[in-house]
Amino acid sequence: MSSSMSPHKHKKFFDVVVVGGGLVGACVAAGLKQHRLTASLNVALIDAAQLQGPSSSSKPSFSLPPEPPLRVSTVTPASRALLTAVGAWDILLNLQNDNTSSVAPFHAMKVWDANNASINYTSQDAFQAGAIPTPDEPMAHVVENDALQQAMLQVATNRGVHALWPRKLTSLTLPKHDVPRSNEPAQLTLLDESTGKSETISTSLVVAADGQRSRTRQLAKLRYEGGPYRDQVGAVFTLALDEPIDTAYQKFLPTGPLALLPVRAALPSGAPRANVVWSTTAAHAAELCSLDGDALAAATNGALEGGPAPRAIEAVGVARSFPLSMSMAPRMTAPRLVLAGDAARAVHPLAGQGANLGFADARAAVETIASCARSGLDLGDGASWQRYGDLRLAEGMAWSASLELIRRAYASEALSGARFVGVSVMDQVSPVKSLLVRVASGVSGAYGGALDDDEWGTAPMSRK
Repeated sequence: MSSSMSPHKHKKFFDVVVVGGGLVGACVAAGLKQHRLTASLNVALIDAAQLQGPSSSSKPSFSLPPEPPLRVSTVTPASRALLTAVGAWDILLNLQNDNTSSVAPFHAMKVWDANNASINYTSQDAFQAGAIPTPDEPMAHVVENDALQQAMLQVATNRGVHALWPRKLTSLTLPKHDVPRSNEPAQLTLLDESTGKSETISTSLVVAADGQRSRTRQLAKLRYEGGPYRDQVGAVFTLALDEPIDTAYQKFLPTGPLALLPVRAALPSGAPRANVVWSTTAAHAAELCSLDGDALAAATNGALEGGPAPRAIEAVGVARSFPLSMSMAPRMTAPRLVLAGDAARAVHPLAGQGANLGFADARAAVETIASCARSGLDLGDGASWQRYGDLRLAEGMAWSASLELIRRAYASEALSGARFVGVSVMDQVSPVKSLLVRVASGVSGAYGGALDDDEWGTAPMSRK
């Protein structure tokens, strides 16, 4: 397979270079090696950190920590289908510690506010909206980020992706014009900080998936507009609950939403675990981070009092805070370079859609590369990547606008009466509710349809 360039003219040439070995970058790299039209490409994955090395086993080459980590993602059915296609989902299902898994399904969502206006979704609603194949399927899964990243890195390195880490990107040279006007490759200079040695590689295409503070995006001189919310940060922590849950809960408080998500079934201590993401003021987040386990559990119970969520027994570990922001790159492409994941946009975590937007970027990037290969085009074909950028930008803007509208509506006391009526109506009107369920389940957007089994070689989706 040709990338329509001359690799022999360039030292250390790769067809595709992915910068960033996080969830989205690892998914792109693994996806390229799974898709039948791109499996033979020479792919490199770069990260500044020392990531997992290659493993010859199809079983998990890593283990779960005793307690669930704080960083988790809500994985929709559409994202789960992609993770199944790239080979990571089966690894996650086989990864267990004391008979507990890093994958926690939920079959219902309960959303309410201080006025007890509520919306309730179930797997039956998701099935009727066409989001899942049977009403017995989970609406979504909560997955531990570290395990998900490791699973995709294992797939990628097992299948021949060149692992270039730890390497720091120090310079990036892109052609002045898009393909086909220019046929020059992109060039990247990498520094191994452990040895002090630098090397330069070249490629037909750079996929920048190195996060909100993307060094690659900065070197490409692509703008990133927006920024942190004023006096809004997130506090995240783990709770031990008094009963197992298979429901995701979210309450809108005057200071911001509080989400409680299942993460693991009963551990040896006997208490199931839940992950809490509490969007609030900076002062309140600092207070939460200072509390001990009993006090943090009491604060959560107080905030959720009167609602359907189970009670917390204690907090496991301490709370950590993180900044909340809404940002977006108004242009997602440059000659021989595309943005994906948080490098392209950052959204509020209230709907848990950040990772799913990134996975949709990953799928779109792999399928765009496959389309170029199928048509005999240069993998950096400017017109192909312009279509990618337009579609992904449009979906990102739609999500950002929707999430911001919801956030502001719930933050406004003046709208509380109208909100009560509006939420009650949305919970009763079937077409509206179905649309919301479809969006939350990841079936909206240009890349929300079924994967092509003939091209992806997709195994049947696990029913767990």
